[in-house]
Amino acid sequence: MKTSISSLSFNDTPIRDREQMLCLTDMWKAAGSPRNKKPAEWSRYEGSDFIREIGEKVGTAHLFENRPGRGGGTWAHWQIGMAYAKYLSPAFHAWCNEVVRAYMEGTPPPSPQDTRWLAVRQESRAMRNDFTSTLAEHGVTKPRDFARATNATYVGLFGASAGRMRERMGLPKKANLRDRMSRMELAQVILAEELATEHMEDERSWGADECCDVTAMAARSVHQAVSDNRASRRRIGR
Repeated sequence: MKTSISSLSFNDTPIRDREQMLCLTDMWKAAGSPRNKKPAEWSRYEGSDFIREIGEKVGTAHLFENRPGRGGGTWAHWQIGMAYAKYLSPAFHAWCNEVVRAYMEGTPPPSPQDTRWLAVRQESRAMRNDFTSTLAEHGVTKPRDFARATNATYVGLFGASAGRMRERMGLPKKANLRDRMSRMELAQVILAEELATEHMEDERSWGADECCDVTAMAARSVHQAVSDNRASRRRIGR
């Protein structure tokens, strides 16, 4: 079977593919080489049941193999690779779900610009999970209060609540705004939620009111930094 140098790359680490198989060793390296999460360990324990299940469904001899020597590594059917990606990290799994799956299913690969957007979007998902987990750890329990925190971010950054932003964009009420944001907008949201998370943990904020105030403060700080930078560009260009 011919191994291709594919267009798949995460964190500047190429991920080789061969027909319907992916190199799990490359995936492990791309995800940062996390300790105790090497392909062999995963396949022996956490991934063993899934590998057997896929074997029954796919019915192919080329399911999972270890190839020694230069250019070798652990290789597996790409559906096994997707399960392994989930084990490695949420951000890497999100990227694989959008980029690797499309590539292996024969969908045209995204343009470099799309790939950069996808990378930021995936990071925003991971940050959102951290942010909401921190809110929950600091006494935010009601759905409406999570929505308040989200709106605190959007109002601080963009001057409008989530509902108002959807109206401006002509989107349905339940549309995911972040799927429509630019890379710069997503980057601002990531930084605002990161700052808010850090603040809540450092100051031991508690309850919806405190956490929403902290979130609004972080979002305004990011908005001000972006505004100042853009204003300075205009002055320099004159």
